[in-house]
Amino acid sequence: MFGHRKKAFHRVPDTFVRGLFKGFLDASRFDNNPDDSLGFACENETIFQQTVSNTMCTSILTDKQLDRSNCTLYGQIATMFREMILEGRFKPGDTLPSEREIAAQLNVSRIPVREAMKSLEYLGVVRQVRGKGVVVQEADLAETFRTVAPLAVQSSPELLENLFDFRLQLEPYAAEQAAVKATDEEIRALGESLEVHRQSIEQHEKVEEISFEFHLQVMQASHNEIIRSVSEFLGVLQRHSRHMTLWNAQRRLEAYEDHVRIFQAIEEHDAPKARQYMLEHLLQAKRVLPTVPKTH
Repeated sequence: MFGHRKKAFHRVPDTFVRGLFKGFLDASRFDNNPDDSLGFACENETIFQQTVSNTMCTSILTDKQLDRSNCTLYGQIATMFREMILEGRFKPGDTLPSEREIAAQLNVSRIPVREAMKSLEYLGVVRQVRGKGVVVQEADLAETFRTVAPLAVQSSPELLENLFDFRLQLEPYAAEQAAVKATDEEIRALGESLEVHRQSIEQHEKVEEISFEFHLQVMQASHNEIIRSVSEFLGVLQRHSRHMTLWNAQRRLEAYEDHVRIFQAIEEHDAPKARQYMLEHLLQAKRVLPTVPKTH
């Protein structure tokens, strides 16, 4: 959609633009009043910074083109800046060019530019900072997953089966890692979750959310950011799958007992058992997945 030069991008050095001003400032010194000279230099330093910003904007966007036949200009602009951020042209903490500068360089109104920045802000890529402008954010994978997950997946029997196939590859390994890496505080939190789980069963309350939290805590105790983030991303589907597998009292009790075994293995730092118990737990849940939920 957009044209890209193959050669690496180079910003115009500050020293180049500063050099344009140096001779002007040197020739304009006020010998009679040093204060006037200082004020003049400060004023022109501000002009210098504005020129650097405009020059950088021009350099960055000269190799970018918009598809004018496509009505979603804001989407193209958002993609353009997302790609430049991924390429490292803008780094966390950098301030993007202003709406006016971007609009002028792309020959569009400021409206699609503004909408593009809003969409990037929604995804956590940038944020508006008062008095500064649009600033690139540090990547937060978990937050991005939480934002897009409800829009990215729709539940179906086939998808839930695929979900369990994926979890069978991921969660036994995570449980194994948790048995090795979990801290005392994380183990204590898992034990507290189990106590809440037990009380909910005794009081005939729903346990789907408690079950999800237990599994998520195991993923967190693996100390693998990708595992934790992916688990949160799949949270919508996982909550629905638990509704499909924990619909009667017997299944809730079985799942609780499985959780106790997994917890004990992690508490004892027995990695092989933690892996095996998690595997067996998920296989059993997958076997009852096609069961139609019943009302109480």
